[in-house]
Amino acid sequence: MRPKELPIAIDPDSPVPMAHQIVTGLIRAIQGGALPPRAALPGTRVLADSLRVSRNTVLTAYAELSSKGWIAATHGSGSFVADLLPWVARPANASRPEPERSGPPAFDLPARPDLATDQLTRVCKLSLGLPDPRLMPVDELGRAYLRALRRRSRDVLEYGGPFGNRELRAALSSFLGERRGMAVPPDSILITRGNQMSLNLVAQGLIKPGDRAAVEQPGSPQACEILRHAGARLVGIPVDEQGLDAAALAAVLQEGPIRLLYLTPRFQIPTTAQLSAERREHILRLAQEHRFGIIEDDSEAEYGFEERFVPPLAAGPGSASVIYLFSFSRLLAPGIRLGLVSASPDAVDRMARIRRRADMQGDLALERAMAELVADGEIHRHIHRVRRVYQERRDFLIRQMELRFGSRFSLTVPTGGLSLWVRTDPSFDLPAWCERCAGARLQLQPGRDFMLDRSPRPAFRLGFGSYEPAEMEDILRRMEKALPD
Repeated sequence: MRPKELPIAIDPDSPVPMAHQIVTGLIRAIQGGALPPRAALPGTRVLADSLRVSRNTVLTAYAELSSKGWIAATHGSGSFVADLLPWVARPANASRPEPERSGPPAFDLPARPDLATDQLTRVCKLSLGLPDPRLMPVDELGRAYLRALRRRSRDVLEYGGPFGNRELRAALSSFLGERRGMAVPPDSILITRGNQMSLNLVAQGLIKPGDRAAVEQPGSPQACEILRHAGARLVGIPVDEQGLDAAALAAVLQEGPIRLLYLTPRFQIPTTAQLSAERREHILRLAQEHRFGIIEDDSEAEYGFEERFVPPLAAGPGSASVIYLFSFSRLLAPGIRLGLVSASPDAVDRMARIRRRADMQGDLALERAMAELVADGEIHRHIHRVRRVYQERRDFLIRQMELRFGSRFSLTVPTGGLSLWVRTDPSFDLPAWCERCAGARLQLQPGRDFMLDRSPRPAFRLGFGSYEPAEMEDILRRMEKALPD
């Protein structure tokens, strides 16, 4: 078969590597019978010229196909489709196509909350407020990871326990003491694969179906989904410029008990408000009087842009009521799935037993490497570097918002965090504009997405951490272009 007759389409703008696109195209040609067993494949130079890719790209694709058993190479004779194809391939002489795995399953699925899915590819997810992976100390982490594998291979490549690497727990005990003022022994720390796992473990360990749980309104949709999935009945507590309304929480408690309160007191999700000192004390008193737990999500703790230090609720009087969450995914990069839960040893032990049922242990090599970066101060240096970068990006975005949108949008300059809470006029059709932005591959969530009852909220969250100024300028141009005439 000539190269031009092969059913291979290369998209240079696709996030899928071109070598993998070639692999996929050839496998489909083999499965479909266009390339039967023993059929000769085009030479690597010829195919590379036909597809307008480098020869190394084709060599990489052929090597992968050979390693998986799809093709065979004979010295001096080129490459051929293998005689015996991998069992996943459909025989070339099959008379009818394989059934597709589509339609309803052959078993009943219990009702569960709908999971949000992103059908867009290469989209700018502006509502998440993520850190920039390009700022991560990749070289330092890579070297520490290799040292963990070479020097501690027996410890990090065998089964461990569900509590996490002991060196990392000890290092984080010191880290929380130095940077948060928290007195946390290592046995009060559970290492997890990030905040999502942490909150899942807390919810499964402490919530019984039908328990009431209080959440901020507006608040984190992901946290609400996890708590609801655990069987909690959610009660929204209003948030204003001083954070969660403690008086409103007290009124809810008069109606009946709650099991947990989920709280983001430092830079509230999504409004970025800081919980006032008076309300902090009031909420801690309520927790002690009514015996409910406070889940303190402090994942953006290191992104404060003011000198004033505000300790977490977990550091002060009444901290026995607090379950503290922190995530390296928010500090370094979303792909670094590493976080912690800090609570009483009994609560940590319960969550570890729950974790063991689904995930016996985390990535012990990564945990050991991270323990080294925390202990030798690299994480502290990273925090110092990126805090300045993120503050500059925040200031740049605010200036650009004022220049481009003027009085159409308004905002309060946040004292920390990686996002802005942008308010709009109530008459502005925010959901429709977000839809138009989606057409420009910009993912924005209207304020109603952060409300339990999906009631209208004339505001949206705009993250800036992931984008350099030039990238943000392009995003803002696309946002501006999507505005109604």
